[in-house]
Amino acid sequence: MNTWFILIFAFLSSVAQAETEFRARFSLLAANPSAVNEALAPYPETKTLRSYGADLIFTLPSMPVGLGGRYEKFFAQQSNSIGESAADWTRVSILINSRIVDEDYYLGPIATIGVSNQFRYTTTPTGSPSLEYKSDGNLSGTLAAEAGYKFSNWILGGELGYMYAPLGDLKDSSGQSVQNSGGGGVTTDLGGFYLSLSAGLTF
Repeated sequence: MNTWFILIFAFLSSVAQAETEFRARFSLLAANPSAVNEALAPYPETKTLRSYGADLIFTLPSMPVGLGGRYEKFFAQQSNSIGESAADWTRVSILINSRIVDEDYYLGPIATIGVSNQFRYTTTPTGSPSLEYKSDGNLSGTLAAEAGYKFSNWILGGELGYMYAPLGDLKDSSGQSVQNSGGGGVTTDLGGFYLSLSAGLTF
């Protein structure tokens, strides 16, 4: 009992001393879900997704890395003479980073592992009701380099890396897998390089 009490007290003491970083993010993801685009042609293709999101990172004094979480809301919308298509992807991930340089400016690697992915794709024929599709595979991850500048408690930065995101089969609103022209399933893959800009506070 005393051992558990000491361990819990030590953990809470470390958390209380941790540097906390909160930052808002805007990103561009050069995804090209070609299988989805081909299966749902002639609706306009989705290629680049934008996102808004936030990071919360804790760095303990005794640890060389920061741990935290990331929330991202990706979206894209296109239209042509046939109608509209819209992509919506909500991603929640565990984040880990390390600062090789950490002075007034910082530089280092950063990675995330997705724990929740909810992808929705909507097509709307001109003058007709929308049709909805989804993919809910949980496998996704990023590997990137980040750099930025700190002044007072403010932080400005950027991140450049690659998103790995095979999100599984695309399904319609009834839960049936969408078929391609060859009769096979359609896999939603949102992998691609991304660039993000961020601004936030450390305390």
